[in-house]
Amino acid sequence: GHDLLKGQNGAFLEAVNGDIIIKATNGRVRIEGLDVDITAKGGDNAEGNIRCTANEAIMLDAKNITISGSSSYKLCTSGQAQVTANTGMTLYAGVIRGVTDAVANKDSKVGGRSFQSQQIVA
Repeated sequence: GHDLLKGQNGAFLEAVNGDIIIKATNGRVRIEGLDVDITAKGGDNAEGNIRCTANEAIMLDAKNITISGSSSYKLCTSGQAQVTANTGMTLYAGVIRGVTDAVANKDSKVGGRSFQSQQIVA
């Protein structure tokens, strides 16, 4: 890679069919670069997904983090959730609806029980 110019490929790994597995049974797998791009290109709506799974934690640490879903996004947990903004927070929506778990026992006068039952995370 010493003779290459910036932007040229130093290594290329391709499997036309089948999976590529990089495994470190008793160690870490590290990917490091000036920029790191991860792209999934599926042929239809059933493919083109990126799945990150950890048995303990997934940590994102950056100066700025943007989550952008062209159709929707959803954050859910079966435990506690916390949102903290030390200097300010802006929340905007065409409609904001808040429902507590109290509607599980007695529906509110504006409804909410059906929404609550759809949000249960197993």
